Amino acid sequence: MDYCALAVTDVGTRKQTNQDGICIRVADTKEHGQVAMAVICDGMGGLSKGEVASTTVVRAFSDWFERVVSQGLSIYSTEEVSEAWRRMLKEENQKILEFGRGIHVNMGTTCSALFLTGNEYVIVHVGDTRIYALMGERHLLTRDPSDMGGMEGSIRQLTADQTYVAREVRLGNMTPEQARTHAKRSVLLQCVGASREVEPQVVLGEVRAGMVFLLCSDGFRHVLSEEEMHENFYPVDFGDVGRLEKKGIKLVELVKERGEKDNISVAVVQCGEAGQNGRTICEGQEARRNKWEACGSQKVGMAVCKKQKAGSEEDVRANVGWREKLWCMAKNRKRERMSEQAMETALAAEMKRPAKSASAAELEQTAELPALELKDIEITKILQSITMVHANEVINH
Repeated sequence: MDYCALAVTDVGTRKQTNQDGICIRVADTKEHGQVAMAVICDGMGGLSKGEVASTTVVRAFSDWFERVVSQGLSIYSTEEVSEAWRRMLKEENQKILEFGRGIHVNMGTTCSALFLTGNEYVIVHVGDTRIYALMGERHLLTRDPSDMGGMEGSIRQLTADQTYVAREVRLGNMTPEQARTHAKRSVLLQCVGASREVEPQVVLGEVRAGMVFLLCSDGFRHVLSEEEMHENFYPVDFGDVGRLEKKGIKLVELVKERGEKDNISVAVVQCGEAGQNGRTICEGQEARRNKWEACGSQKVGMAVCKKQKAGSEEDVRANVGWREKLWCMAKNRKRERMSEQAMETALAAEMKRPAKSASAAELEQTAELPALELKDIEITKILQSITMVHANEVINH
């Protein structure tokens, strides 16, 4: 399976700080084809330093992806990925909780994370950010047919909101209509960093070519219907980044016009047949400049594309946020073999640097870097890398 992704975030009309965080990685591996990860976090608006909590969790997933992909995926099944992510969120919860206690500050974040490999997906989820599957034909969504069945031409919510009103609706004590306007509609049952313990929801399922995954914060979907999400994002041809960008910005502006007060964030991952990238992506499109800044004043972090013909080896790349560790290694060491300890040292140094947007010149430079070999496994080329965070401070202990 091949993947193409885009993310859009906006601080909104009322808040001074964007507490949402997004991380997207698409990589090409030697043995497993393309793999993709998408994560969205919503720092708690009612708590202090929500952007620090969301940035910390986003960086933890970025770290995990680079470490695992660099070591090869042969030892990982989707069940192992879900278990690794569950443990990681529990560890991040304790880390943020202890840090907050130490400085007498309450801080927390939601987290919805998606991993795609082959024809399978893994979701691990805490809070009320959401992941949807958009479909145009019958697809098997999960391995448990009694849980979620296939639907035609539909959008289906794959995560369950862990909120007070969602629980009351499930128990039959409240109708969905009542939940939309209830005074406690934003009260979470758990979130990373503000709960003594977290129990993430885990969803395993199958992927078919043509499916589109949509991740969003509650600020994006409060005043949008699921039909509006489907009709805007599903019909876009695979790899048409320009149209995805226009649709994302259009919906964000629509949400603001309808009076949404929260931060607004959405990420979209398209799934296509293996090899489809080389045939369709970016054909006829000019190289795009990075429009996103770390402060969140711009609306979109997009793939930076180059014209290419069928079969071209040029990759579609994006680099929004901090400079990618693997690309830095490739630039400085090229095909030199590195021990796992050296990799961890390089990662630790890189993680201490504040988030920043990459210039067009930097993006062009990374496109020319060679693949890197580690432990006789030919790593991957990073095809897309989007990081949107809004805090320079990260909790490292």
